[in-house]
Amino acid sequence: MKKRLILLFLALLLTTSLWSQYLGIQGGYALTNANPSIVSEKIQFSTKPTSGFVVGPIFGWNFHSYLGFDVSVLASMRGGNFRISAEGNPSDVIYKRTLYYVSAPLHIYFYHQIKDVELSIFAGPSLNFGLEAQDYAYLDNEYKRPLMDTKNDGKEIFGKDNYLSMFEVAADFGLNVKYKNILFRTSYQYSINNLAKNKAYVYALGDLVRGSEKELYRQGVFTLTVGYVFDLKKKQKTYSK
Repeated sequence: MKKRLILLFLALLLTTSLWSQYLGIQGGYALTNANPSIVSEKIQFSTKPTSGFVVGPIFGWNFHSYLGFDVSVLASMRGGNFRISAEGNPSDVIYKRTLYYVSAPLHIYFYHQIKDVELSIFAGPSLNFGLEAQDYAYLDNEYKRPLMDTKNDGKEIFGKDNYLSMFEVAADFGLNVKYKNILFRTSYQYSINNLAKNKAYVYALGDLVRGSEKELYRQGVFTLTVGYVFDLKKKQKTYSK
């Protein structure tokens, strides 16, 4: 499955590069805030934003005097740090999650040129595919006793019968500032579909949680990137006034 995803994104890279008016490379900082919840009065969550990264190519087309379309193919590292407080449990559970994704954000953008500066706002879906993930949880007491460590236990996080859905659809929007060939981009995306599958996180609590209770898991990801863009059709206008 992972090999198929890589081949699919390589094909997407080739196709978009042949069509695009400009292409570039971008990379930068990602800040993830996990949003776990469960339909249960016994369980409370508190979350902590987690740092990561994002990097990959971007392809774009200005198809009108103020409208355009762009596609990115991105590799990213996300996190999911949160605390679980459970009724009757003397110690909270500290949960640390590391997630690796390959993503394809698709944007329609509105742009305006002011001399050498191009400003644009964009919005669209992001199709995200989970590649690898690691979970670690421990009791928040003087012993710090580990409850799970999927890296050492060899457990798979993503997949049909595992803990998180491999496929995520997110709403993505943000702002671009391009000065000549330098691109500055800030964006925010949030999961549309529920990523929780079979005991997405609360399996560390054992009998305190029943499988029939609805689990939810979504992610909010803020990114700030810098890139360099090459104009492939600088002299050619492909839009009509």
